[in-house]
Amino acid sequence: MAPSPSRSRPRDLAETLSNENATFTVFAPANPAFDNVDVESLTNNPDLLRDLLNFHVVQGEVLTASDLEGRESVTTVEGQKLQIGSENGTLGAGLSLVNNPTTNTKELTAQSNNGAFSNGVPGQLQLRELTADQTLVTVRLDPDGDGDFEDGPTQGSLQEATVSHPAHIYGSGGAIQAYLSPVDGSDPAARGSQIVPNDAFNSDGIYVNVHGSAANLQNIVSQGDVGSSGGSGGY
Repeated sequence: MAPSPSRSRPRDLAETLSNENATFTVFAPANPAFDNVDVESLTNNPDLLRDLLNFHVVQGEVLTASDLEGRESVTTVEGQKLQIGSENGTLGAGLSLVNNPTTNTKELTAQSNNGAFSNGVPGQLQLRELTADQTLVTVRLDPDGDGDFEDGPTQGSLQEATVSHPAHIYGSGGAIQAYLSPVDGSDPAARGSQIVPNDAFNSDGIYVNVHGSAANLQNIVSQGDVGSSGGSGGY
């Protein structure tokens, strides 16, 4: 079965809001929302910061408290649903981060293929628990294969260096469970992050594929088991 095409990389918030003809609602977190947040870790991780900011923006609607009554959720620019709740009689929406989040890693092994990356590219998957049902997944590639993840781009003599490398979470039946942000081949960080539901990992036979390019999805360059019994997979 041919893999489905990957969705585009989430945009920076400044880029998102720069469209003067678009309508947005921004849910601003109250100060207590940051009580359990590792602010230094957040500000030092641009992928996580971008996704969290986009998680609080809804495009296409101007929402007031009365508009939220009777609604269970709204879809954010980040692509996930933001749950609507009530506290002390006040309606609102927010991202409730967990205390002491779990962080797991899983190695992605290089896969031989017939593309520009004929020997594949090793990598690593980092999973950071955000909420009771959301996980930040970061794909890191190690172009020179030295195991240091020194944040080098996949460029050089490789033909597909300047294109994106799509990544997906697959179920045991081969269907895509979740789309991950593609790794930009020219990005010095050689990584991409995406917030996905925790239940994407809660079964056996779950694995991640990183592809050579969007035009060559048949070429898998990196792969790893991330299921609930896959060592360091689901929570």
